[in-house]
Amino acid sequence: QLMEEVKEKPKYVRRIVWRNVAIFMYLHLGALYGIYL
Repeated sequence: QLMEEVKEKPKYVRRIVWRNVAIFMYLHLGALYGIYL
């Protein structure tokens, strides 16, 4: 029964949350920009 539950669990589809990616990129670009100034 436990094995069945584990098998059913990974229904989470790995999708990219573009808003989070944008924020992540913005923060890192800002940090790099700050370093180079």
